[in-house]
Amino acid sequence: QQKTKVLEFPVTSELMSMAHTSIHNLPAELMTLIFQMLPPEDRKTVMLVCKAWMKVGGYPSLWSWSVITINSKKDFPKLKARRLQLIQKIKVEKCEHLLNIGECPKWKTDLPELFKIIHKIPTISKIGGFTETFSEFCRWSLVSVQPDLLASVFNRLEQGELSNRLTEEQIDHILAAMVGKTNLRTLVFCSDVSSISPSLFAKAISNVYDVTVGPDEDEPYQSCGEIEEQMLALFVAITEKERPMRRLDLYVQGAIEKIDADVIGKAFNRLEFVHIEDTKLTAEQLTSLARNILKDESKLKNMMLFDLYFEEMGLDLEADLVDKVRKKIG
Repeated sequence: QQKTKVLEFPVTSELMSMAHTSIHNLPAELMTLIFQMLPPEDRKTVMLVCKAWMKVGGYPSLWSWSVITINSKKDFPKLKARRLQLIQKIKVEKCEHLLNIGECPKWKTDLPELFKIIHKIPTISKIGGFTETFSEFCRWSLVSVQPDLLASVFNRLEQGELSNRLTEEQIDHILAAMVGKTNLRTLVFCSDVSSISPSLFAKAISNVYDVTVGPDEDEPYQSCGEIEEQMLALFVAITEKERPMRRLDLYVQGAIEKIDADVIGKAFNRLEFVHIEDTKLTAEQLTSLARNILKDESKLKNMMLFDLYFEEMGLDLEADLVDKVRKKIG
């Protein structure tokens, strides 16, 4: 039989000291690592054990998972708590004043203060209660927020919506902030675009991964204005230089039907996903789009076309061209 080898270690004063070390004597950094292994409910419990554990248990890194609900100004102090300075999401009770006339009784005076508090917590990237996009706050609330403050907070969100509830000045500030580094991954642009600088529009919008341009869902019959120049600038920006944009959804009626077919074909094929609905395209534009899809350098993986006014265009594409496109991207 093989004998088991016994390893012997000399008993030193250091080992004896470690054997008698209490958890209360552990460094705060090690305590934090231990607390991070606990589920949320247990993290709340350890803070009730003693003052020392309350101090360590209140480190912001242990509470980044928290979602704080703000129902009124009375809840603002919650966001000033030390342990909540690294949270990523808050929920705000939506305004019930959307279709009413006159000043908003709920948020008009308090919203600027709330945005100042949010601005001081740079990790917040989601604001629930208005679907992470401001869309459920009425115009009478948002106009009270300073444009530069609104732009700073908006630019940190993962999802955003630019609608007619914002002023032109607010939208200009937001777009200017987006031209640089932005945290936005998804953007819905449902405001009148016609007054915006085409260059600013193109640089800002193409800096976002997933973009939708179309009318506001609450005002489906209101167009985005005369935006041919803005859309042309966007397509040129996509074509000339690699941009973060990968998906584009368009609901812009006749805004792009006069744009050069070659520009349309190249721009859409620099993207990965294209969804076009309630938008006029010419046969030449669709042909250019299809021919560019068949090129090796095309990045397009999925394209959906709906309600393109085929009857008005007298559409007549080559049958074999359509079949080849279907075989490549489905």
